Amino acid sequence: MDGTSKHLAARYDAAAKGWQGKIAPLGYPAAYAELVQQLATCEAGTLDILDAGAGCADFSSAFIGEQGPPKSLTLLDISADMLEALTCAPRTPPK
Repeated sequence: MDGTSKHLAARYDAAAKGWQGKIAPLGYPAAYAELVQQLATCEAGTLDILDAGAGCADFSSAFIGEQGPPKSLTLLDISADMLEALTCAPRTPPK
């Protein structure tokens, strides 16, 4: 990872623990749920999903809440702390 990527990862790592509390009041989870509702309906369990820049997986959570679990789900983020935060925090997808 180059210096710029390390710097960016460090900034997201520092924000990871409070990320959910910061984006929820801004309406991101609800907006993601609304966006997913507008997508074409897919047969549950048939999609392989890659969520690049997943953060705390709010978009994936909204997708699962609206469409059901995908065949597979891969979450990528430059911040290991963001990914760790989402594995430790039980959440209910927004409706």
